[in-house]
Amino acid sequence: AGSYRVEARLKSAASLFEKVALRGKRADDLLGLRVVLDGYREYGEAAGGLPRRAGDHSRCLAVRQVAGRLWGEVAFSDYIASPKANGYCSLHSTYALPSGTPLELQVRTGAMHRHAESGPAAHSAYKAGAAADAAAGGGGLGGGGE
Repeated sequence: AGSYRVEARLKSAASLFEKVALRGKRADDLLGLRVVLDGYREYGEAAGGLPRRAGDHSRCLAVRQVAGRLWGEVAFSDYIASPKANGYCSLHSTYALPSGTPLELQVRTGAMHRHAESGPAAHSAYKAGAAADAAAGGGGLGGGGE
């Protein structure tokens, strides 16, 4: 058995503007929850040197299944089964709350979370790559975790 923690966030106005106005994407992640599964002894390595334990994927999927019993799932991306090029691993699901408001749920282990927050998949590294790409005339934002 292990423990978990839940983090909540509202997307900032600046991030919303950048996503919708500058990148032309839908803002289905105004409201977000992140569940980080802790307390598991981690071993092995996956893409990008990220420590992974056998069973991490199934534990994360079990959390998604519980959320699916509460809300209607409208979108799902499995970055654990298929990590991003920078090693980012997480489950991302979007649910429709009873009010109609979309809720983004991210589920990952503690090791995946540390990698996403301070490794090559960190948002700061993602933004730095986007700035370098834009300066080079590219326009894309790279493949970091959002």
